[in-house]
Amino acid sequence: MLSNRDKQLKAERGYHGKSYVRPDGSEVLLDKFDWHMRKRELWARAGGQCEYVFPVDGSRCRLDGTIPAHIVPRAVRRDDRLEGLKLYCDRHDRQMEIQNWRVTRFGEKGKPVCKRK
Repeated sequence: MLSNRDKQLKAERGYHGKSYVRPDGSEVLLDKFDWHMRKRELWARAGGQCEYVFPVDGSRCRLDGTIPAHIVPRAVRRDDRLEGLKLYCDRHDRQMEIQNWRVTRFGEKGKPVCKRK
């Protein structure tokens, strides 16, 4: 039986618990400690600022980044590598949300991007 998990890469990268690395190098960070460390790397890379770039003039959003977002939605094929993540403010996270089924969750402020049909 072929495994989709590379135990050697997991050990080399220092991941814990249920987190794993696929043979192609993509990562799935299921351990809370591993995911927390990845978010810290993301915040450091972004300088705590939203990474949205305005298409009109190429400038970057100046709001504080609050949400680590996957560039490719996790439902397609989860990959938690740093290069597959962006740090967005609440507004740009909602704007960049690709999934057209998403509605505002209980307690969230703002309007949903799209309503269910």
